[in-house]
Amino acid sequence: MDKTRFAIALWLILAASVAAADNGHAPSWNALTPQQHEILAPLAAEWDSFPEPQRTRLLNVAKRYHHLPPEKQKRVRERLLAWSKLTPQEREQARKNYQELKKLPPEKRKDVKSWWNEFEQFQPGPVERPSPEVGSTKK
Repeated sequence: MDKTRFAIALWLILAASVAAADNGHAPSWNALTPQQHEILAPLAAEWDSFPEPQRTRLLNVAKRYHHLPPEKQKRVRERLLAWSKLTPQEREQARKNYQELKKLPPEKRKDVKSWWNEFEQFQPGPVERPSPEVGSTKK
């Protein structure tokens, strides 16, 4: 799994886990409101197969969505879309990675968060290819 997918999956799991799960019943896709449909659209095809705790966490993300600044709303949409494209194996690996992260001491988690913030800021530029003369044995 490439680093970008891992990072996206990790963030989504962190965001979903931070949300407080309420004890109510998590509805089927057809029972969601139009606003919930709009926010959770990338997960529509799988929604009814998610376990209830996962649906509840995602509903909490959708509930907070409209209170977020526009840049964070965009981030949530991007992360949900990215999560929807992960294979079941990649999702499972992301969950395992998150469980391992929770076991770390606070200082190590802080280091991981720092690394994560640096990773998010990374904007790769164009790849520069060497000119044909580089390494040439011609004189």
